[in-house]
Amino acid sequence: MTHKLIPFDVEHLYLMDLRDRDKLMDWDLVKTIRNAENIGVTYVIDDKPIASGGVIPMWEGVGTSWMACSKDYKNYAVSVGRYMLDTISSAFDIFDLRRIQATCDEKDEESIKFHEWAGYEKEGILKRYGIDGSNHIMFAKVKV
Repeated sequence: MTHKLIPFDVEHLYLMDLRDRDKLMDWDLVKTIRNAENIGVTYVIDDKPIASGGVIPMWEGVGTSWMACSKDYKNYAVSVGRYMLDTISSAFDIFDLRRIQATCDEKDEESIKFHEWAGYEKEGILKRYGIDGSNHIMFAKVKV
């Protein structure tokens, strides 16, 4: 099995059998990801995309991290998590950020666990924030 990290391309999202929650992705955000200055990677096994993620600068000093996973990612969760954490951490220096934030559905236990493991701090609930009207949790990592 060949594991590798490659630069993100929005087409990778179409090649994955995405988790149900990731299928709700805001397609305007996908266009932003495609066109924005960002750091994004895709974790690939045997040329099959397993997960994509990265950071998009929002304004000076602040970025938003994002991640979309295939249903197969659980088999590689530790590797995916480490690669995504490295990518997120490097974005602080690449974009001179003081804060990287992320949101996830309050019912998405896998995403919540990832953000807690990755050192994000829970800041609060964004009511009816999701594209489907779901509540989301705002997480942030702040450079000290």
